[in-house]
Amino acid sequence: MAADRTSNHPRRDERARAADRTPNAPRRDGMVRALQRRIDAALAEPPAVHAASGHSDYLPEPADRLARRLVQAAAGSEGAAAIEAAFDEHDRLDAAGEDPLALRRALAVLLTHHPAAVALGLRVPDLAERAPWLTVPSKR
Repeated sequence: MAADRTSNHPRRDERARAADRTPNAPRRDGMVRALQRRIDAALAEPPAVHAASGHSDYLPEPADRLARRLVQAAAGSEGAAAIEAAFDEHDRLDAAGEDPLALRRALAVLLTHHPAAVALGLRVPDLAERAPWLTVPSKR
């Protein structure tokens, strides 16, 4: 399935094709789909959460601090296990009362830049998927 994906990154595509040739590819695909569903749910931005948050992308310090925590949690593992470890830390930080939008931003940064997330083909959902209420339809 990953072989159908194309990008401007030949090495990433090559890794995805190599991963599909492994005997664990069906199990891996199910795990990646489950991780992507978890990402979609974690990055959703309901209006109430957005209104209650004090986070601003113009002051990135809280999100940067949280992103470092997620990267540290993922550092002890490889592949999907690294992303799972980062999600476990995300859940702990969420339960501890961290700002939900700063935490979402930190998770998006991790997913964009962590090699395991890139190799697995995980993606940050489009804004229209995460927060459709923030998008305005075109006037066409």
